[in-house]
Amino acid sequence: GQTGSNVVLNSGDQEVVKSGGTVVATYAFSGSVEVVSAGGSDSGTTLVTGSEQDVYGTASAVVVQGGLQVVEVGGKANGTIVDTYGEQDVYGSATGAVISSVFIGEDYTASQLIEAGGTATGSTVSGEAVEMVSAGGSSIGTTIAGGGNQVVSAGGLDTGSTIASGGFQYVYGSANATVINNFGSQTIEVGGAA
Repeated sequence: GQTGSNVVLNSGDQEVVKSGGTVVATYAFSGSVEVVSAGGSDSGTTLVTGSEQDVYGTASAVVVQGGLQVVEVGGKANGTIVDTYGEQDVYGSATGAVISSVFIGEDYTASQLIEAGGTATGSTVSGEAVEMVSAGGSSIGTTIAGGGNQVVSAGGLDTGSTIASGGFQYVYGSANATVINNFGSQTIEVGGAA
């Protein structure tokens, strides 16, 4: 396979990583799209506001600075960093994501959305950020740190989260084996179970 590195994507550009191909350290500006096909590999891409990465293969150590990473069915994302105004949508699997936002007085300014059929393992959420587990989605071993939020929607499943001091968990679905540390908060909403 072919390897490309340090590619800059401007508005209207599209980079497609084919099966067997590898890209390293792409920088995607607003209006650009990177597609990592099944069997393709991406490492170290930066997505700024208005850019998007669609992952059908494998993406590692991506930094989402206001952009959008979509982990499609069959796709895998490892070690994604979701920064302020960034978003990761998970239909496949995500491992070790860090979702964090600076405190700017707004709700949920960085987000990980675990969609139906998607699984996130070992995420850390802090600041004004949120991990949202949709119906049919699954979260395993999330750490909800200071200021961070986790919302488990009806039909969603969370297992083994740790709510640290200043972290918040809201359960409309199911939460199992949760560890609540001092000053961590778990709220079981109507219809929720823990």
